[in-house]
Parts: sequence; C-alpha cells; structure tokens
Amino acid sequence: MFGIAEALVDELLSEGHMVILDATNLVARYRAPMESVATRHGVTPLHVLVVADDADARARPAARAVARADGDHSDADAGVYDRMRERGFEAPDRFVELRNGPDVAAEIERIARDIV
Repeated sequence: MFGIAEALVDELLSEGHMVILDATNLVARYRAPMESVATRHGVTPLHVLVVADDADARARPAARAVARADGDHSDADAGVYDRMRERGFEAPDRFVELRNGPDVAAEIERIARDIV
C-alpha cells in the first residue's frame, strides 16, 4: 500500500535528508515496512502520536462533510474515526505525543527541538 512512499523515503534517506512521513499507522505491522527502510539507513524512527479532544476530532470530519478546505484530500469521516478508536493504538517503542488544538504550533516546535 505504501510502496511508493517507502521508495521515496528510501531515496531521500540515501541522499541524507531528514524525512517526515504523515500516515495513520495505529497497528505495528503497518509501520514495520517504513521502520525497516529507516533502520537500513541507520535511522531510529520517532513516531508522533497526535491526540485531540474527542469533540475536536469529531468536528473536523463533520466540517469536511459541509465544505472541504483547499488541499484537504482526506476521505476520513466519523465512521473512520470510530473504527480507529475501536482498534486502538499499538504503541511503538519510541514515540512522543503531540496535542492537536489551538497550541499545535508550539507542540510542533517542542517536538522539533527534541529531534534536531
């Protein structure tokens, strides 16, 4: 499923780039192929778990159903959100938590400081 992304990440890491992959991989086996790509390049992946209040998480797909923002290519709706919550999160060995909301920029800066 993510074969093209894996190839691109492999190439970018080969060129010495820092790579951020934005994907919802709650289950370990879905993360494993990309982790293998990173490991082959001597990189230890850092997973970022983005969390939000339930009401906020439900508001986004509801708003998308009314009017889609420019650049919004997601097909997630409330049903997708509910299935993801039911499935749960298989935590990797190393991850940080980012709280989505009004202070998301500060959260991103906090994590970026820890990476570099």
